[in-house]
Amino acid sequence: MDGRTPQGILVVFSSCSDPAKEKDFNRWYDETHIPDVLGTGAYQAATRWTIDWELFGDQVQTKYLCIYETDMEPTAASAKMRQSAADWVTHGRMHPNLADTKSLQFTRIFTTIPERVSGSPKGLLFVGMNNKEPSLDREFNDWYNRVHGADYMETPGVLGYHRYKNVSTTRGPTEPEYLGLAEAEAEDVGPIVSHIQSTTMKADHGPGFDAVDRVYRLRCSRIF
Repeated sequence: MDGRTPQGILVVFSSCSDPAKEKDFNRWYDETHIPDVLGTGAYQAATRWTIDWELFGDQVQTKYLCIYETDMEPTAASAKMRQSAADWVTHGRMHPNLADTKSLQFTRIFTTIPERVSGSPKGLLFVGMNNKEPSLDREFNDWYNRVHGADYMETPGVLGYHRYKNVSTTRGPTEPEYLGLAEAEAEDVGPIVSHIQSTTMKADHGPGFDAVDRVYRLRCSRIF
């Protein structure tokens, strides 16, 4: 994000287990944990978001989402980062109220950034989806990239649209196979959701659309 087009991303969900420690938790995450992760050399940038969940799968509804960007192969970057994780625990650099953590690695398969807009995203529309018809995988991805990608490009307020494939070695049955990220110039992505929904209803869907199984949709506002 922020003008970069990373090869891969690490998506980390988390919450603070004690609301009274929320401020301290966020300060630790932004000022200690993110610098520690970036200091491993596995990731080059990070953004952090609060989440408004629209749940379509069996997922724990966490409050925060952090996206780490890498130019490495995503699973290799994650492995490199984990080499330092034990030292963070040993040296007391982990927060005692860190809870509900879940990490997923994704590799980029599609990106479009409209030339008419540029800037740093304040909002993020985060859509996890599966292909429920494996025999239609090519049609599924062609529809998402070519047709739905164009839908996003034509939506006011969208800074860029990216798709990633889940390459996590321990992906569970309720986790998305694919991820779509629409970067927005405003924190409120509600108008984008409404525009996409109305556009999709009028689109020439084809077999690719029929294979879409949406796992969840997240409306995110940037905090770091």
